[in-house]
Amino acid sequence: MSGLVLKLSPKERVLINGAIIENGDRRSRLSIVSPSANILRLRDAIHPEHATTPVTRICYATQLVLSGDADPQESRLPLLRRIEELSRILTDNDSRARLTAATDAILEGRYYHAMKALRALIPRESRLLAVHSNEFQPILPMGGLAGWAFLKRTQDSQETAFKASPQLNRDTDYFKDNIGNISSAEDLVSDHRLLKVALGAFGLSADIDSQFLCERFLKRGLSQKTASPIE
Repeated sequence: MSGLVLKLSPKERVLINGAIIENGDRRSRLSIVSPSANILRLRDAIHPEHATTPVTRICYATQLVLSGDADPQESRLPLLRRIEELSRILTDNDSRARLTAATDAILEGRYYHAMKALRALIPRESRLLAVHSNEFQPILPMGGLAGWAFLKRTQDSQETAFKASPQLNRDTDYFKDNIGNISSAEDLVSDHRLLKVALGAFGLSADIDSQFLCERFLKRGLSQKTASPIE
């Protein structure tokens, strides 16, 4: 890892060969001169419960090498195989470039650089898997990469069919007709149908029964100039 320079924010923590290092009160630069050092910025760490997609799983597997919980030599081939599988799904030029960079880094034993390249793919993956409209849930007949490939092929047609559904149209019309009568977060929380549309537009449908959290989120949002989730 010779030549690696980390730019650290105040109080940022870094894991270096199993030891947690905390930066001071000012921004700083940390030069890593040991080529075999394992470095993990804790702000980039992925919790195992959040490693639920192909990209986050390979990021987490790479993270285990950096944290010292996995042997670099034993992990090399499985990681390269996962990257090859991802290359069959992420076929755009930018994704291919990052996968190539990750492959080269792993072959050279630069796992920090590999994870950095792979983490850059998470937003791309999120866009592919994102819920773009009110409570749209894509059909996935299988898991893993095969399910991801199916979603990539059919997501547009699935969303088109969902948006044409009578129930969604009724909920949207109800929202447009009644949202003008809402003057506070409490008013919106008290109307379950309006709240369902509002939360669904921001991917928060799972929180609809958490009245306290909903009110806090809405009060914070109402204090800012934001667009209506339904255009």
